[in-house]
Amino acid sequence: MILGGVVALALLAGAIWAWANTDVFGKETFCGKVLEAGEVDSILSGSGRLSDNSTEHDEPYGFTCEVERAQKIGGGPPAVLSTELALQPADFALSSRRVWDGHASYSYFTGERAGAVSHERGWLLLPQECLGTVPNSVRGDPLWSVQVEVENARPGKSDLAAVLLRIANHVTTKMGCDTTDRWRSAPIDLREPTGAETRPDDAQLCGNSLTAPGALPEGRLSSPERERYTATGSTTGACELAFPGREDRRLTFTWSADSMLVHGASLEGVGRNTSKATDRVLVPCGDEEIYAHVHSSDAYGAALEDATSTQSEATVMRGWLRSYAKALASEHGCPSSGE
Repeated sequence: MILGGVVALALLAGAIWAWANTDVFGKETFCGKVLEAGEVDSILSGSGRLSDNSTEHDEPYGFTCEVERAQKIGGGPPAVLSTELALQPADFALSSRRVWDGHASYSYFTGERAGAVSHERGWLLLPQECLGTVPNSVRGDPLWSVQVEVENARPGKSDLAAVLLRIANHVTTKMGCDTTDRWRSAPIDLREPTGAETRPDDAQLCGNSLTAPGALPEGRLSSPERERYTATGSTTGACELAFPGREDRRLTFTWSADSMLVHGASLEGVGRNTSKATDRVLVPCGDEEIYAHVHSSDAYGAALEDATSTQSEATVMRGWLRSYAKALASEHGCPSSGE
C-alpha cells in the first residue's frame, strides 16, 4: 500500500514537472494562430513551456505578440520572442546607430523584399501596396515594417526570416494590401556577411571602389585594419570599417536599391528630407536611385574631431559619403557618378 502511494506520488510529481518544464500537451498555434508551434520552437528551442500574449486591434494597425519559453520549476531566465508592427521612416534600420547596430553582421533579404536578420532581431518592410493604409493621423512619411526580437535564445537566421515573413503575410492580408504571390511565397533568400572581419585593401574598401576621402589626413583614421560587408547579390546591404585604436573606432555604410525603401527614403517627412541630409543621399542610377548612408561611432567621431576640427570633421564625413556614393554607382553600373 505504501509502495503504491510512493509510485502514485512519483507519477504525479513527474506529470507536474513535465507540464511545468516541457511543452507536453501544449498549444499548437501562437500569436492569434499566426505562428505554428514548430515555427516558434525553431526560434525558442530548448526545454520549458511555451506561452504567448498577443494583441490585435479591430483596426488593422495593431499587432503585437510575445511568446515565452520558461521552465516553471527551476531553470534560468525565459527565452522570449517579441514581434510588432511598426510605423517608422523607411531607412529606420539602415540609419540606426543603436538598436540595429552591427549592420554588417546581418543577413539581408534579396529580390522584392527589403529587410534583414541577425541571430537576435530582424526587420522586414511591408510592400508598397500597404502605403495607402497609413492612418491620416500619423505625421511624416513612415512605412510599415514587421520587427522581431529574441532574448535568451540564438535561432538560425533563416528561421527568424521565416517568422518575419509569416507575420508580414498575416498583417498584409488583414490590412487589405495583399501583394504579389512572389513577395508572399518566393523562397527566402538571404545574403550573408563576408566571413570573419578581414584586412582590407585601402584602394578597394567594402569590396568595391570605396576609398578614403582626400580631406582626411593619412594615418590611423584613413586606413582601416578590419572590414566586413554583405556578400554580393543583395538589394540591400552594409559595410563596416574598423580603425586602429583602443576604442571602437568604426565607420558604418549602408545601402539599398530596393524600390520600396528608396521611395520611402525620398519622401520629405518630418526631419527626413534626404536632399538636405548630410549623412545620406539618393544616388542616381539611370531611371532608378540607390539609397546610401554613412555614420561613425562615437569614438571615431571624437578621434576625427581631435585630429582635425568640428568643421573639418563634417567635411570628412561628407567626403566618405561622396566616395561611397561613387563606389555604389560604379558597382551597379550607373551612368551617373552619384555626386
